[in-house]
Amino acid sequence: MNEALVISVSIIIGFIIVGFLIFFVLNGFLNSLNSKIDRLLNTTDELNQTLRKMQEVMETAKPILYNLQEVSGNVKKITNNVSEITGDVSFIVKKGRISVEVIEKTANMGISKFNEMIKSMLKSKLKEESK
Repeated sequence: MNEALVISVSIIIGFIIVGFLIFFVLNGFLNSLNSKIDRLLNTTDELNQTLRKMQEVMETAKPILYNLQEVSGNVKKITNNVSEITGDVSFIVKKGRISVEVIEKTANMGISKFNEMIKSMLKSKLKEESK
């Protein structure tokens, strides 16, 4: 019976040793897992803070973007107005050139007619004097 007792005690001690080994291995694994979960939680917190800051920046940027759109629209209108004004000025310059040409032609015709009138008056005066 002594042998049975020694075998039983040896088996029990073996189970206790295996149990402690399993406990230490599981404890190490759980500690490692817990550490990784803590790091994951910290990273998640940092990500949330970054996302909040990003949202604040976006909220701040919204009015700026709307203002940029409005300014862009105004620039487009101004560009169209300048284009129309340039077209009007070009039209006026063209009409001005035509008017100058007409005035020059009229003046030349007037001078020619005036010269002819003077010549005819001189001829008639000369005819009268020669009589």
